[in-house]
Amino acid sequence: MQRAVTLTLLLLALAGYSASLFLPVFECELGDGVMGYHVLMFGWFELFALDPRWLANLTAAWLVVAMIRDRRGRDVIPLALLTLALAIGSAWFPTAGCGDGEGAQLPSLGLQPGGYLWVGAVSLIALCACATYWRARSAGSPYR
Repeated sequence: MQRAVTLTLLLLALAGYSASLFLPVFECELGDGVMGYHVLMFGWFELFALDPRWLANLTAAWLVVAMIRDRRGRDVIPLALLTLALAIGSAWFPTAGCGDGEGAQLPSLGLQPGGYLWVGAVSLIALCACATYWRARSAGSPYR
């Protein structure tokens, strides 16, 4: 029964992640904000600015694949905690995701509904990965 609950929560998280792509994510001074699919496509440029929060997308994807493939290695917990920290950090710290209309980057004023939905979805993915790991460990299943 616990596996069914974890799977349901994982599907809910994936639905929330998908919905966040079509909602405004950042609140900007100018305009209506930045859409989620823009952040997914171009957010990796933030890595050059030493802002690693976009990596939560990659780590969450890795965790989903690991859960689908039923991989329960010891690397799941540290990666899930990193994913959780990156996602939650996005809610507290502004990012340079807004433009001023002349090509310069401005910090965002905060998150909009898509941003909060993304934080929740990625956090739920990380928690589902932890639950899968701990359930397998308590059942005495070998690490793979």
